[in-house]
Amino acid sequence: MTLSSLKTTIIGAIIAIGLILIAIFYNGLGGVVVPAVNNSSEQNTPQGIALTSTNPPELFEKKDMFITPTQILEFTFNTPLENGPETKIFLDPTHPVKIELSSDKKTAKITPEKPYKLDQGYTLVIKSETKFDGKKTLEKEYNFHFNTPSYSGI
Repeated sequence: MTLSSLKTTIIGAIIAIGLILIAIFYNGLGGVVVPAVNNSSEQNTPQGIALTSTNPPELFEKKDMFITPTQILEFTFNTPLENGPETKIFLDPTHPVKIELSSDKKTAKITPEKPYKLDQGYTLVIKSETKFDGKKTLEKEYNFHFNTPSYSGI
């Protein structure tokens, strides 16, 4: 094998590994996400509205976590939300997201309209003004923190 063909083989292998890593980064390693359920009364408001789970569950557990730049976040309550526009969810730093409700209106699905910035920390806030069926609102706002991984190239 000549030096030139060895270099070509090594470059090809590096490119293949890079493409595999990019695919894993964007699609994850698979597996089933099981939502965490909180049975503590701390999450309940006097009106009985409770956040029951998040997807990914690490948000609910208040663990440090990384998400992919295109990951969808889900927040499930024990009471149906009134409608999408009355669901007051904001990101800091500001980032455009789309909010969709599940068919039973208990889960708010947050989809980034464009990928989150790499190597960035975000705080997602569910404001207390979020409205639920029966004109109920949250007693307090919820704050969740997540990060996106950095990318330093191949």
